[in-house]
Amino acid sequence: MKVDINRADPHADRREDLRRDAAVTQEAGHLHVPLMGIGDGGIAILARHLKGADRAVIRANVYSGNAMVSILLPTEGAITTEQDLAAYSVELNAALTEVLDDLRAQ
Repeated sequence: MKVDINRADPHADRREDLRRDAAVTQEAGHLHVPLMGIGDGGIAILARHLKGADRAVIRANVYSGNAMVSILLPTEGAITTEQDLAAYSVELNAALTEVLDDLRAQ
């Protein structure tokens, strides 16, 4: 897990980072799907060299305010399509939500 918080600007908006990640990911030919209903938005990414590999690892990023959280999720089977990748959305959203909840001020 990686957490990046812009403490210099607590009111920063990282949505542009999400748009940039989606564009770069698509240009590189990686599989990606949006993660909805979490933070300001998120993205699940499978590197193109892992497409079709057994036990691939998904990277998921979520952006919320001035924070970005990135996690890795190992898979059991092969992922060959965006639909296969989207099947992990619920699990990814749950893990990312837990991290964001832990980061929020009490």
